[in-house]
Amino acid sequence: MIYVETASRNPYFNFAVEEYFMTEKPQSDTVFLFWQTEPTVMLGKFQNSYKELNLANIEADQVNVVRRQTGGGTIYTDRGGWQFSFILPEKSEQINFGQFMDPIIAALADLGIQAEYNSRNDLVIEGRKISGNAQCSRGNFTLHHGSLLYATDFSKMASYLNVPEHKLKSKGINSVRSRTANIQSFCPEQWRSEEFAERMIAAILANGAEKMQLTTADIEACEKIANEKFRSWEWTYGKNPAFTMIRSRVFTGGLLEISLEVKAGKISACSFQGDFFSAKGVEELVEELIGTPYQKAALENVILQNKYENLIHKIMPLEILSCFFDD
Repeated sequence: MIYVETASRNPYFNFAVEEYFMTEKPQSDTVFLFWQTEPTVMLGKFQNSYKELNLANIEADQVNVVRRQTGGGTIYTDRGGWQFSFILPEKSEQINFGQFMDPIIAALADLGIQAEYNSRNDLVIEGRKISGNAQCSRGNFTLHHGSLLYATDFSKMASYLNVPEHKLKSKGINSVRSRTANIQSFCPEQWRSEEFAERMIAAILANGAEKMQLTTADIEACEKIANEKFRSWEWTYGKNPAFTMIRSRVFTGGLLEISLEVKAGKISACSFQGDFFSAKGVEELVEELIGTPYQKAALENVILQNKYENLIHKIMPLEILSCFFDD
């Protein structure tokens, strides 16, 4: 095994390091990473960011948003938790979590913490989730990565994620907090987050491993991948599945209902309905909205133009804009 310490809490960079070792610097042995992030929400590859995330709270708190190259659900990570990655130089024809989750279970056991499998991709302690995992193949490599909730701020998690009702109902519970737990609560000693990481790494590498430092050239290559892919709007939002939605609000000037179709992160169809009044109609605005990224800043540039100041009687442009997004 080769252990690579990224020395970064930037999620875009760390995901780029994973990709780098699968595409530009392949190794003949398994590469292992153990890393951390600043406050970040991580989308699964096939998820719709507008459905999964409370973007208003995320924007207000300047939280990172990144899309993984693996499937699975959305997670929240911060400096109270840790991520781990295994990059295996073999292509897996099917998903196999066990071979990668077993070392994590064994390492936790070495620390006096008893975790076990639950559901399709989780690790739990006393029935509460402490780790979510995801996996994919890329070329001749298999990537498996997962999270470890150690001292994560669950209040923030609930603020940023829209948990699907089916997940709550299927487990007979009614909150994010009640179905997750921090590993720190089950530790024989209350280690600092950094000490927990040191102990986990030591346990996982107990049978020996080569330690590799990223060179300046490695870091530059990873930053290039991060900028071109993981930090890009096209990857994070343009990869959203096509979807249709209808939003409506009542203002002083009447009911305004907006129907949208969004494909590849951009508005492909749009219509305005309601009992409002407009002297010159809304056709010009609708036409200009087609092709615009479904993103607040992009829509502001269109809707808040001076020419639309009095477009709808007693409904201001900022109110029109508010109809496109949840509070």
